[in-house]
Amino acid sequence: MGGAYSFIKGGMQIMGYLWVVTIGFVICLGLVGGILLYFISTAFNLNDASSIDLLDRRKEE
Repeated sequence: MGGAYSFIKGGMQIMGYLWVVTIGFVICLGLVGGILLYFISTAFNLNDASSIDLLDRRKEE
C-alpha cells in the first residue's frame, strides 16, 4: 500500500505543476495578445484617419 500512496502523491505533485504551467501560459498569452492589440490600435490611429478622410468632409458640407 505504501507504493500506491507514493504513486498517487507523486501524481498529485505533477498535476499541480501542470496547473501552474497552464495558468502561467494563459497569462503569457494574455500579455502578448494585449500588447499586440495595443500596438495594432496605435498603428491604425483612428482619430487621425477620420481627420484625413475626405469622404467625411463631403458628408458634413
